[in-house]
Amino acid sequence: MGFLRQLALLGCFWACSPATSWQSNTNAPNPTLNPTNLLPLSVNGFNCSLYPQTTPNKACTTVVICNSNQTNCTSITDLRVDTQTSGIHIFQDALPSTLYTSLQNISTTNGNLGNCFNYEGYSYWGNVFQAIVLLNGQKASVPIQIIDNTKTHPTTSESTNLCTSLTNTPTNSSKAHYQGIFGIGPKQQDCGSSCVSTPSIYYYSCPNGLAQSIATCTQTTVPLNQQITNPIAELAENNNGVILQLPQVPSAGVPSVEGSIILGIDTETNNASTGTQYIPTNTDTSISVSSQGQSYSAMINAAASAFTFPSTITTGTVNQITYYCPTTAQNFTSMIYGSQNIPLTFSIGNATSLLGHSSYVFAELGIPSSQNTIIYGIPFFFGKSVFVGFENRSSSLGQGPYYAF
Repeated sequence: MGFLRQLALLGCFWACSPATSWQSNTNAPNPTLNPTNLLPLSVNGFNCSLYPQTTPNKACTTVVICNSNQTNCTSITDLRVDTQTSGIHIFQDALPSTLYTSLQNISTTNGNLGNCFNYEGYSYWGNVFQAIVLLNGQKASVPIQIIDNTKTHPTTSESTNLCTSLTNTPTNSSKAHYQGIFGIGPKQQDCGSSCVSTPSIYYYSCPNGLAQSIATCTQTTVPLNQQITNPIAELAENNNGVILQLPQVPSAGVPSVEGSIILGIDTETNNASTGTQYIPTNTDTSISVSSQGQSYSAMINAAASAFTFPSTITTGTVNQITYYCPTTAQNFTSMIYGSQNIPLTFSIGNATSLLGHSSYVFAELGIPSSQNTIIYGIPFFFGKSVFVGFENRSSSLGQGPYYAF
């Protein structure tokens, strides 16, 4: 995982810190028997847990997880939608024990495959399992990670490992305030070809599985078909990308919004790319932009709760998080480099005035960046269709990986 992606996740961490209380949304929608190319997308809404206002602008969805022969399935709500990472990571306590014990481990030459996933400044550790993922009835068989930070993790002899110390890392969904992560970024796998040929800090062979003791896990290579994989890319159809659609949000904010994740690009009548602009990604899935006379690498990530960028705007602290707090709303313009240069103007309001009321969704939240980068978080998605084109797949827009809007 590159530096910019880690920074993007930290951008979400600054604005999505765990709140003081958590309540699960028990009204998860039932999976339909008729496959369609639509998934639900909520921002602090129906598919999310119920949060106090310390965690605004959280995008989430619901999928169904089954064992390999589909004899045991469950609907998992409160999955955070992430357009930078790839694949599914679920806390063990979010799964019924009967389903967890029926999942098939991914085996290595001397044990089981373990995965270290760095997210929001934390490292999540757990086994990799083969699972069936049902996306509104459409089926994909992919490796997923079951997060269980209580298990033995790699030893400190792996000096560059992200999971040698799990201090303060949430150990379950209640502490993390979400049930898992649904990564639908431009890459098909979370690591790719580099992890096929060279042992990495992300994948480990554990001789005793993830036993409570004794196990010593060592870095290992992993073939593509055993890496954590974006399930949409493995569907039989509508597998070349996704479109995120959300309504406009007024400047004062709203309690919640509901939208859609549309599977496929230029494959159905509801996912045509007509009128959008192709934005190629760099090797780390960043894009190139300019703002205020300077060039930047930028991330487009629905998991980040705000526009994150460097500025001299006045800041303030709300719930121990630093936001931009201008006296009056300020407009900023970026130039995004794509098939044509695309000007993007967004407004930043006073977070102190916005937060603390009955609304949880805001279009004008901004966070200062400590690095020379920009993150277009979920406010970027409001009022438009944002396309994520997968690598090695094509549409009328061109070859992935790309973004478009």
